[in-house]
Amino acid sequence: MSECPDTTMYNLNPAVSFSSSAMPSEPVYLRFYDGLNDFLAFQHRFTTLNWQLMDKLRIKELIAEIGIPFDAIGLILVDGDSVDLDHILKGGERVSVCPVFEDVDIGSLFAE
Repeated sequence: MSECPDTTMYNLNPAVSFSSSAMPSEPVYLRFYDGLNDFLAFQHRFTTLNWQLMDKLRIKELIAEIGIPFDAIGLILVDGDSVDLDHILKGGERVSVCPVFEDVDIGSLFAE
C-alpha cells in the first residue's frame, strides 16, 4: 500500500479535545473513495484523513461519527485486508472505505 502524502492531522469532531498522554503513537489513516466523499465536509474530500483515537474503536463507531451511512459502504480494507464493521482499530492502521459496487447492464451498448 502506498504512503499517504497528506500528513495533516484532522480532528473532525471539534467537541473532542486530545491530550497527548491519551493519544496512541500513530493515528488511523482513513481514505474514502468515490461517492462516499459526498458525505464529507468539502475540505476533507479526496484526501487521507489522519484520525487520532482516544482508545480502541470499532470501525462502525468511527464511520458513524464521521457521518457515512453504512448502507453506502461496499468494502472496507485495513492494511490491505478486507474487514467488517466490527473490526477494532488500535492506531497506525491504513483504512480504505469503498462504496457499494453496483452491477450495471451495459449489454445494450454493444453493436450487433
